[in-house]
Amino acid sequence: MKSTARTKAQEVFPAIGSVRGSVSIFQLQMTLADAAKRLSVEPDELPACIRFGRVRDPHREEAWSKYIAGGSAGFPPFFAALLGEAKFTPKARTAGFGALRIPIDAVWVLQRDSSLLRAIRKALAKDPPLCRGETMVPVCLHVGCSTEAIQQMHRRLKTPAVSGTKRILAEEFDLAAKVSRALVGGPSPFAGLTEMKAATLAPRARNLFTLSAIYLATKALLVGPKRSYSDALDFALQYWNAVAEQIPEWGFVREKRLTSGELRSNFLHAHGVVLHGLGRAGAALRAARPKAWRRSLGELKNIDWRRTNVAVWNGRVLVGGKVANTSANVLLVSAFLKSKMRLPLTVQEQLREASLGNSEIGFDASRSNSGDHGKDGSTR
Repeated sequence: MKSTARTKAQEVFPAIGSVRGSVSIFQLQMTLADAAKRLSVEPDELPACIRFGRVRDPHREEAWSKYIAGGSAGFPPFFAALLGEAKFTPKARTAGFGALRIPIDAVWVLQRDSSLLRAIRKALAKDPPLCRGETMVPVCLHVGCSTEAIQQMHRRLKTPAVSGTKRILAEEFDLAAKVSRALVGGPSPFAGLTEMKAATLAPRARNLFTLSAIYLATKALLVGPKRSYSDALDFALQYWNAVAEQIPEWGFVREKRLTSGELRSNFLHAHGVVLHGLGRAGAALRAARPKAWRRSLGELKNIDWRRTNVAVWNGRVLVGGKVANTSANVLLVSAFLKSKMRLPLTVQEQLREASLGNSEIGFDASRSNSGDHGKDGSTR
């Protein structure tokens, strides 16, 4: 059984196709010999525009070599991107099945499983009769990828499979992660006051913020139309610096007039749940007033951020006297901040406010911001 049928300058593969956005994905099979010949993994096999260094894993290659030598016939799928054109002809009355025609000179860029491919090549070199075998390997082929997309696919595969703060530090394709890293290292209120490893702060910690809290807040802030990294960073820097101007206690910690522990024990504005709420409110503020958002932040200075302001913070941030950081708490914080800045609330925020018995907040934002703010937690 042959895995391909050659016609002129093309190869024809039986395949099952599907479409995801602008990229078509095909599931097909090929013999070990075809896989070794068609799939490109070494730098000298690839065009310069997508030539990236790959870290070899000799131990994994050796394990695959032993697996092949043992006569095992089952293999995981190869994932590859096609650098070139292809034509798919569906077969009548079948669900996605058809013939995939690929030019012989097209480049198949292997995205993962390089150890297995190298092991197959070694096995074929030692035992040429394997070339005549009918052992098939599955291939998941992406067609229609740009050069940039292929590069991104490769870099994404190199990103460590970690979570939490380590992922934020390693992620190259998450805009909020990139912006957050730049914020803590640039001219922002977070610079020099951010814990880069742990997701929580000890009572006597010197730092005031955590990278994970800044990331979640900044991710919420950047919700909206897609923007470039430079535009996103510029807005994030402007926004968080403008917020810091309204919260003098952050500056007191930097000036060593107040310790981080003292601030976090007495005030709530540096806790992750409030930062997240500030991010959500900031996104809504920019969407509603793209040219005048900064002026509305002056309302933050009038808020009583002290833990003792139980009329506002109990149930919203404090549960049983402790800071709660759930999605419900984030909604409640953003609802309060948005009402202060005369912004309409989302349905979810209105429902959360209603659960606290504040059914009027958000439905009449102007009323929430008129004159005397004693009942909603602002200083008079």
